[in-house]
Amino acid sequence: SDWKRGCPITTIALETTPSNEFIAKYVRKAFSVWVEGIADHAKRLGFEGDATKQAEMILTQIEGAWIMARIQQSRRPFEHMIAQYKS
Repeated sequence: SDWKRGCPITTIALETTPSNEFIAKYVRKAFSVWVEGIADHAKRLGFEGDATKQAEMILTQIEGAWIMARIQQSRRPFEHMIAQYKS
């Protein structure tokens, strides 16, 4: 998208939460589903720690990387995040 698009749920969250509780409820649900999905994969792959806590940290990093990548118009924030897990 030539850095014109990011995560639509994050955009909605930043623009409407907490002032619009109706939308906030669905934003929380979306993030919850993502965290649960990441945690489920972690458990399936043998992660032995607190999978939900780790999933929240990973999702936080992904969302932050999206914002930074868009600002910098670079994949570098994602590359830094991925490198952290390879070492």
